[in-house]
Amino acid sequence: MLVSTIAARLLALDTLLPGQTLRCEGAPDEFRALVESSTEPLVVVGRSRLTLHSRGVEVCTQSDGDDILLKATGRLAEISDDGQDEGSRWAGRAGQVEWLGGLVDDDQILSCDDTSAGAEGDDESRLLGDRLGVLGDEWIDLVRSTRRERWPGQLDTLLDELGPMPAALNARAMHCAALINPQPALGVALEVRPAVLTARTTARRLAMAEQGLVDSIARLRTPGPCF
Repeated sequence: MLVSTIAARLLALDTLLPGQTLRCEGAPDEFRALVESSTEPLVVVGRSRLTLHSRGVEVCTQSDGDDILLKATGRLAEISDDGQDEGSRWAGRAGQVEWLGGLVDDDQILSCDDTSAGAEGDDESRLLGDRLGVLGDEWIDLVRSTRRERWPGQLDTLLDELGPMPAALNARAMHCAALINPQPALGVALEVRPAVLTARTTARRLAMAEQGLVDSIARLRTPGPCF
């Protein structure tokens, strides 16, 4: 369930899901100082044109040479105040967030979204969760067999980062979305991460992940570029 609103530094850079890492190349020194010295939680949030998405994910930071790595944790945030544009995407925004449930691998994550149908205990949702496991395995096999990796070992690195398919349904939907929309992109799937992250029921979240997998599998089965 939602807890009290807290101050956070919002980084309007991209949509991230738990387990993903965003590499910030060419970020100015001011950005490094910001993320390394911030006393407030850092939340990466995507945007649609000028409007920030309604949810984001907490990140921790790590340096890799001149680059800054933003590694998504398992804690999701509802954006209650998206603050003001401070002139640069590297400056972030002074916002307010409410943490959603526990961590994403907890069965209770996002339980506040579901008031009836589509909750973790719903039989139809559990069947769809099982289907995601089958589709995910098929997608992985197709990426390998069609050699769609951008560089050798990209898929193995992705699978190591994301870990095994989780059992909790909300986490499973997010895992599948992160799988087909990795950072950096494979370029074989429509972008479904914002739809999965901001969906208001487990059933909807699972359905968005399923649609993304089914569409990407069809593209991988078709000779030639996926887009």
